[in-house]
Amino acid sequence: MLFLEEMLERGASAQVFLPFPYDQFVQTSVGPGWRSRVDRILADPRVTLVTLQGAAPDTGLETAFRACADAVAQAAIRLARGLEDEPTLVAVWDGGAGDGGGGTFDAVRAWEGTG
Repeated sequence: MLFLEEMLERGASAQVFLPFPYDQFVQTSVGPGWRSRVDRILADPRVTLVTLQGAAPDTGLETAFRACADAVAQAAIRLARGLEDEPTLVAVWDGGAGDGGGGTFDAVRAWEGTG
């Protein structure tokens, strides 16, 4: 959320990918006190929300989050190639393994694995 807030403050636009519907995402991944910030970001007209179809928390969080990270990577690759550029991963990450599979650690490893 912090990264998105900074982007919007600087006049940028963004696509936000969710692994499953918003209400389920909030229950699963948005901590106390953050809901209003999430709502404000997603209400911004410069933000496009992409919700993956078919994934739900009850099918396994790790699977849902990995599918979401893959969707983000594929969208970035398509966009970069459309601009005749090389895609680059920018991750807001502490370098640790995180608290479960499918998080930033796995996304960075998958990105690096694609070359």
